[in-house]
Amino acid sequence: MWDFDHCDPRRCSGKKLARQGLIQTLRVGQKFRGIVVSPKGTQPVSPADKDIVAQSGLAVVECSWARLEEVPFNRIASPHERLPDKVLLFCMSIGKVRIALQSSTKTRIDGDFEYSSQESSQIGFKSRFRWLVSLRKHVLTSPVRIVPYLVATNPVNYGKPWRLNCVEALAATFYITGFDSYAERLLSGFGWGHSFWEVNQHLLEQYKTCESAEAVSAMQEKILADLEQSYDESRRTSDAVDGEDLLVPNPNHHYVPESSSEEEEHDDRGDGEEKEDDEDAH
Repeated sequence: MWDFDHCDPRRCSGKKLARQGLIQTLRVGQKFRGIVVSPKGTQPVSPADKDIVAQSGLAVVECSWARLEEVPFNRIASPHERLPDKVLLFCMSIGKVRIALQSSTKTRIDGDFEYSSQESSQIGFKSRFRWLVSLRKHVLTSPVRIVPYLVATNPVNYGKPWRLNCVEALAATFYITGFDSYAERLLSGFGWGHSFWEVNQHLLEQYKTCESAEAVSAMQEKILADLEQSYDESRRTSDAVDGEDLLVPNPNHHYVPESSSEEEEHDDRGDGEEKEDDEDAH
């Protein structure tokens, strides 16, 4: 965990996990080779990340949602976090590999390749091809992830989509990658922890059926589309019911007109009594 001390220590889930000995604090700039769950991730967590989690672990960024701009995300990551800024374009065609660099300065990728623009032009086709293929693999397997659509159940952001805290983000990643017991262990230390699974179970189980990050993204889009459709239908139903109410008299406004004095007198007498007014008329 990279901790930026944005949160109240008494309410910080990351710090609580650290006190329980379930998580280790990392220094800014310290390398981590496992999956990094970050709000700046561009690829969702998927079951395909299981091997990386099993071999190298899982890390999270402990910071406030309201202060993301203060976090030096460019200094937080595994060695595969992002592409070097200098590399702009990789274009491969038959018999040719072209590597375009922003400048002649050196670029470094995971410490395995280090070429200047002048050197890259002198590298043979086979070497450049292997370099490009390895870099392409590096891009596709970059282990900086974002948690797909889920609903927070922590006391601070209860009911808010996306706004997971550290333990929720870690638990979600463990669930999606198939380490359910790890997720349950983390959540068990929080009184509200059981509600995270109860609220998100149907979502997590759908994500667990996916085989890749692309499939998780597609599943997320489907879930969001279904939610939007359900919301629109409920709005239309509500509007229709409200419209019908306008055409039906409100029963609370019904009243019986006041009776005349003669009718009241008639009501006061029994059915067998005669009216005095009728006798006077003859």
